[in-house]
Amino acid sequence: MSDRRSLKRLNQRAFDAIVREIGRCLRQVHALTGDRYGYVGEHRPMEPQPDWPSAFGIMWNKLLDDLERCGGYGADEAGRMRRLLDWHTRVFERPVPASLLHMDVWAENILADEQGRLTGLIDWDRALWGDPEIEFAVLDYCGISEPAYWEGYGVEREQSPDAEVRRVFYLLYELQKYIVIRRVRNKDPGRADSYRRQSFRIAQGLG
Repeated sequence: MSDRRSLKRLNQRAFDAIVREIGRCLRQVHALTGDRYGYVGEHRPMEPQPDWPSAFGIMWNKLLDDLERCGGYGADEAGRMRRLLDWHTRVFERPVPASLLHMDVWAENILADEQGRLTGLIDWDRALWGDPEIEFAVLDYCGISEPAYWEGYGVEREQSPDAEVRRVFYLLYELQKYIVIRRVRNKDPGRADSYRRQSFRIAQGLG
């Protein structure tokens, strides 16, 4: 029977085996493509877009709207983050398929059997259609994108100055969500502020 076994309890060999299988699974998921980018569905958190730069721009700015509303950022701070993306829009302007992305692969959403074998990925509520690189940033943050993962995924990650800039923006998109989550859902402004400080430290590297 499957359960939510923590990756922290696995030895290195078992951990490598399961993240290798996650890589194989996500390669198949990312091969599923649509004709619109962004969050698509009946809940309609945004208007789907015909290209990824437009979709990510909306996602980024809507997140900043939420941050202002919950008091995570002041107007000046949110404005700095908006301008940051404006300055770097060029690096997102490249052909990329609208791939299906899970966007929340971490220990609690990975199902394994008694032998530690992967049996499923659950909680697809954050799924969207877009650039697989944004999924890789979530995997970085959650400690999944280890060498064994890339063995399973079977495609090397792009290593270029533009890819590094995108990686930082995608990491910031993930981190900044937790400012809202800690403030609104968890009622923990202290923890939210730690994410805020971390986000601005990372953003400094983008100029």
